[in-house]
Amino acid sequence: FACPFRKHNPQVYSIYDYRVCALNHWGTIARVKEHLYRGHQIPLYCKRCWIHFRTQEKLDLHLTVAAADICELKPGIALEGITGEQERCLRSRKKSSPDQSDEDRWRDMYNLLFPNENIPSPYFESPQDDRSMSLESSDIANYEKYVRRELPRLVRVNIEETVRRETQPLEEPLIGALVSVIQDCHDKVFRSYCENRGFERHMSVL
Repeated sequence: FACPFRKHNPQVYSIYDYRVCALNHWGTIARVKEHLYRGHQIPLYCKRCWIHFRTQEKLDLHLTVAAADICELKPGIALEGITGEQERCLRSRKKSSPDQSDEDRWRDMYNLLFPNENIPSPYFESPQDDRSMSLESSDIANYEKYVRRELPRLVRVNIEETVRRETQPLEEPLIGALVSVIQDCHDKVFRSYCENRGFERHMSVL
């Protein structure tokens, strides 16, 4: 049987980023569930500042502070994986009937994880070359996360280099240079992302 997350989105759960999901299959539903518990649990995190916590107690302490001390609200992207409630359901679910097949149990599991979606085949399929996939919505979402991580670092490095080169008062020339610096950094990040993901080099910058 295949990993449900790989079936849900093979472009995200590709052989390059999620090798276990893309290249492995399991002979029983119990083994698939073990994979989900090990590899797809959403860590405990604050939905305001996105900091991760090891225990629910520490998360509760983080959230139950005075209003003046509450953490800063920051933009972020919701994590994908199994929630604590979904894990409890998966651990408690047995066969709905004595003659229920493992295929139907896999479909029930998929429906729990991804309700209101068409249920794919439960069987493992050897991955094709994921490099040939086009840049679709899931890749755009991944690109957004990549830019959030890489762009600030590149901007900082380039601004520091610009400041070192300037010999006149910095305000006006620095302001004028910022736009081109940021655009250049964006282009570099996008090219780096495409190379890491294996997209064609002739792809135009968004």
